[in-house]
Amino acid sequence: MTPLMYLALVITVLDGDSLRVRVEIWPQLFVEPIIRIHGIDTPEIRGAQCPEEKTLGVKAQVVLQEIVPIGSA
Repeated sequence: MTPLMYLALVITVLDGDSLRVRVEIWPQLFVEPIIRIHGIDTPEIRGAQCPEEKTLGVKAQVVLQEIVPIGSA
């Protein structure tokens, strides 16, 4: 069976390794899953164990936003 490919539009970058996308899986039927990038593990923003982890998580989020800006496909 051939895998299907869908175009995903970036809605938001949650942190340095996760983002929410919008995918049209059928005409006028959309899903908005959270995608975690395989092989990348960055400090957390939500649930950070200390202020330094949150600061590093925000920096990682900024870098990912530069790589995959909101609105990009």
